[in-house]
Amino acid sequence: MSALFHGHDQIWVRHSLDGVIYQALSNPADNSYPFFNADAYLTGDKLPGSGYTRVTVGPTNVKVEYVRIYLMVDETIGQVEFRYTIP
Repeated sequence: MSALFHGHDQIWVRHSLDGVIYQALSNPADNSYPFFNADAYLTGDKLPGSGYTRVTVGPTNVKVEYVRIYLMVDETIGQVEFRYTIP
């Protein structure tokens, strides 16, 4: 299995085709919790809002986590919203 990461879609989406995971990355600097470009993706796991993707490479797999970021006034600084592993 392979993975391709790409940005500038302002949405976090994971989908796969022919053994390749296509990972769209969110916008960690946006403070409005948007869900931009959701209609552009017909399939896959879609998550809105600001956040970042944390990738941990190990000897046997790769762990990918989407960490949602919230404003401090909303009392939650960040939490893992979705995770998956690539063998």
